[in-house]
Amino acid sequence: MNIRRWRTIACLATAVALALGAAACTEEAPAAKAGELPVLEITGTGGGPAANFNPFLPTSALNAYSAVNMIYEPLVQFNILKEGSTYPWLATAWTWADGDKTLTFKLREGVTWTDGQPFTSADVVFTFALLKKYAALNVNGIDFQQVKAPDEHTVVMTFAKPAYTQLYAVAGLTPIVSKHVWEAVPDPTKFLDPKPVGTGPFVYKSYNPQLLVLTKNDKFWQAGKPEVQELRYHGLSFETAGIQLLSGELDWADYFFTTGSNKEFVNKNKDNHFWYPPTGVVSLVPNHTVWPLSELPVRQAISAALNRQQICDLGQYTFNPPVKTPTGLLLPNYDSALDPKYKGLEIVEDKAKAKQLLEQDGFKLNKSGVYEKNGRALSLTLTVPSGYKDWMNSSGIIAQQLKTVGISVTVKGVSVDDWSQRVAQGHYDLTLGSSNTGASPFVAYQGWLDYSQSGPVGQNARANVERFNDPKTQKLLDDYEAAGTDDARLTALRGLQGVMVEQTPIIPLVYSVDWAMYRSAKVTGWPTEADPYAPAAPYTPGAEIVVLRLKPVQG
Repeated sequence: MNIRRWRTIACLATAVALALGAAACTEEAPAAKAGELPVLEITGTGGGPAANFNPFLPTSALNAYSAVNMIYEPLVQFNILKEGSTYPWLATAWTWADGDKTLTFKLREGVTWTDGQPFTSADVVFTFALLKKYAALNVNGIDFQQVKAPDEHTVVMTFAKPAYTQLYAVAGLTPIVSKHVWEAVPDPTKFLDPKPVGTGPFVYKSYNPQLLVLTKNDKFWQAGKPEVQELRYHGLSFETAGIQLLSGELDWADYFFTTGSNKEFVNKNKDNHFWYPPTGVVSLVPNHTVWPLSELPVRQAISAALNRQQICDLGQYTFNPPVKTPTGLLLPNYDSALDPKYKGLEIVEDKAKAKQLLEQDGFKLNKSGVYEKNGRALSLTLTVPSGYKDWMNSSGIIAQQLKTVGISVTVKGVSVDDWSQRVAQGHYDLTLGSSNTGASPFVAYQGWLDYSQSGPVGQNARANVERFNDPKTQKLLDDYEAAGTDDARLTALRGLQGVMVEQTPIIPLVYSVDWAMYRSAKVTGWPTEADPYAPAAPYTPGAEIVVLRLKPVQG
């Protein structure tokens, strides 16, 4: 489970009212004139005071503004909206051998760095050797034995054990840096990279903590691309971003209004759009070390008592569709992975069943209308970050729904840092969490179920913060990682679906979505539900794919 979120959500009615007022008196930005390429104004969270463009450091401006791939590119681009959907990038092909313990990349020829030097296999080997030498840079935990280059356009990586599950991290999430620049750096963990040299479609132009400007790379390897002159990332509060979206000052944002204001946004102008495709699962996470959440009937009863459509409508502003499959799979993205025996199985609200499960487990209603067992009341605390307004709303609704079946829940809002620490160390009863997102449904299952990444209460868990511990499940996870064929992986994956259905380790609620609002006044070619070639938000690794699909509207 991912215990972090991309942005803190804080949609306030007063900010929306201000935004609507501002929209009424501000002119929209004009389309590009003939022969000119457009400039896109993009929302961001702001960066640190230093001009830091090291793509490996979370504190760098490129990471703060989610702009890494605009300068530093990966070997392969993945469309996380569809399993198996990839785009050859700096690598044109990749193959596995030796039971998924050898990975060979064929690199694209004719690519140059922005300083004119050729891109070769030496750069790729150097990049991964850098991650192996400096653990602080290896934020995705890539684990390999050796990387070498048989020739200028071939790279071979070897692993100690089958590493198919590492492909996304290796090929999709690792920015490739230039050997000729970085080999002179004494300590890359402290390198600010003030003049970044990349292969991407943009180059660095200017920076201050509230504005990062990237301009078109005229040496980019995709002929005629990008068809955008500049990307201007603005460090804005969430409320200010809403005001500027409605006034036409922003072209692209990770944002949502309340339902009415979203309608106001799209109705205001034919060029205003939003698209929120599901990319993960938001779940109610029970701590398995806490009584009575350690008991399966209690977890099943909680799940049966919940009205997920109501949580979507009232807690999530209607934008997060309810999860219907107890397998927890992200559907329809992973339809092909769904075990046929679970195809028609849906989560159904059934309060009578919830009460029956509790009573069969030995619980009885006390005078206060709360179930108890052996003198201990079924009373729990649901801890969430107070700044996540949608999660706070949803938590209140969950508490109300569980009260109707005799389960007492108190909602406790805390700071993000406090929440992260509590959850990682297991000091909570219930919380909400978003699934890890990747190129395969296994990523989510591993995050929910892998006890090797968890541990006893008091120790920081990297995943499986609910501390679900089942040897048979662990074997299925290991089988998937060790599998050398697609059929073997699918068999293990279907076994993990059975764990979700039969043991309810976590309680899926709604799909987390990729927040994207954008305007077609300057450019067209945005992803849509009809053409989901990539997520549409500016903060995902796929944002580079989006920019390269955009075409200017001529004025």
